[in-house]
Amino acid sequence: LHDLIAPARFHPAHHAAYPSFLQTGQGAAVDKTLNLEACRKDGLEISVQLSLSAVQMKDGWHAVGIIRDITGHKKAEMEIQRQATFPRFNPNPVLELSASGEITFFNHATGAMARALGLENPARMLPPNTAAMVRECLAGGAPKLRVETRVGPRVISWSFYPVKFNNTVHCYASDVTVRKQAEEALRRSETKFRTLYDSTGDAVMLLDEKGFFDCNPATLTMFGCATREEFCSKHPADVSPPMQPDGTDSLTLANQQIATALEKGRHHFEWMHKRADTGEVFPTDVLLSAMELDGKRVLQAVV
Repeated sequence: LHDLIAPARFHPAHHAAYPSFLQTGQGAAVDKTLNLEACRKDGLEISVQLSLSAVQMKDGWHAVGIIRDITGHKKAEMEIQRQATFPRFNPNPVLELSASGEITFFNHATGAMARALGLENPARMLPPNTAAMVRECLAGGAPKLRVETRVGPRVISWSFYPVKFNNTVHCYASDVTVRKQAEEALRRSETKFRTLYDSTGDAVMLLDEKGFFDCNPATLTMFGCATREEFCSKHPADVSPPMQPDGTDSLTLANQQIATALEKGRHHFEWMHKRADTGEVFPTDVLLSAMELDGKRVLQAVV
């Protein structure tokens, strides 16, 4: 029977121990319950639990065994171990919180973050209203995501996920200080650019192959438009006389100038413009500069 159900790699050990069992009724597996590997008829290995006893009869010692297929149990056990390992070795802080908001588990990364922040107890870096958020998560069954708190000079983002089967909340944290600093630097840069853009006395506008999409107040004054929306509804040829001094129609020549600037990156030329309100024609000096904006190649025009 052993040769039938045991994988071939275990046969030599069985054959070596079997004669001794026949004489003494003793063996490494006797009177024990063991988890072993067995072979099905098709050769597939499965996990089994074997309980083995020795029984002495007239003709010698015999073995009585009870075998139970535990393949499903082993898979479930391995999955539990895998999931238990995940938070322990996760490089980011992972915590488990009780229904009252108390920490019942935290991984090594959580302790490391607390120490880096000068805190001995990880609970001191949790958001002040953690207990209320835990109750809200468990009551509503919905996560609470990206709650940002400042701990000293650092900004920590927290996400809370309710776990119904044991009435706990799993909490994940990440240090987003660098990202927040980059966002603030970008905001300051955009504010500075917008201030310069809006306050300069030169007419500055942005355009692509379709036409204008932004301009500063000086542009509205120069071209006699009441709003940005009014100006941006126009093509460069719409704020020009029908013909330029060389006899070329403004639409054709404007498209050529735009194409040249996009190709070379910078293009400087003289141009006759026309006010939108009075129709007055006036000479200008135009500088087109190509730039990347939101992943798209556009032109900045200074007139």
